[in-house]
Amino acid sequence: MTVVAKLGGSLFDQPRVEGRLSAWLAAQPRCRIVLIVGGGRSVEGLRQAHARGELTDEEAHWEAIRVMDENASELHHRLTAYLRVNSIATSAFEGGQG
Repeated sequence: MTVVAKLGGSLFDQPRVEGRLSAWLAAQPRCRIVLIVGGGRSVEGLRQAHARGELTDEEAHWEAIRVMDENASELHHRLTAYLRVNSIATSAFEGGQG
């Protein structure tokens, strides 16, 4: 079974997030986990800038994507035992290990 879970970007500021996430992942031995990483406070700042008219829809969208990508990279550096992929297609191509 594949499980899709979102790790909110604000959780990066929580103590022991790596240990808690690793424990949760280990408790899902029969599942293939697809973890989506959120943007946290940085994306909230983008929402506010967009609401004030400082960013276009497109600028806000792509900047939010960039922030979430940075958060995913940071998480991968913290949890090196897990494979980081950029798409489900990549994950499937690599034998479902991601």
